[in-house]
Amino acid sequence: YGGPVETWADFATVRASVAPLIGKDMLSSMAAQSTAEMRINHRYIAGVTSAMRIVWEGSEYEIVGEPANVHGLSREIEVLARKIGGGA
Repeated sequence: YGGPVETWADFATVRASVAPLIGKDMLSSMAAQSTAEMRINHRYIAGVTSAMRIVWEGSEYEIVGEPANVHGLSREIEVLARKIGGGA
């Protein structure tokens, strides 16, 4: 009662490619982001950080590690993420 309440606001709505990490993709991501479950790629948007969340098909995903600027071209961002709550 009377304490701060954490809320989330929309940052952007974008089309994205979403794929589960399987096999060698999961193994290669395990070194830095051992809990990542999904790879999400979308158009480049400055300001996307690991402190943000992604909502996809009604489920929330936590960004694991820092989003990557694919090939350094500022055209595409790759994010590794894991589902928050509710299991897989």
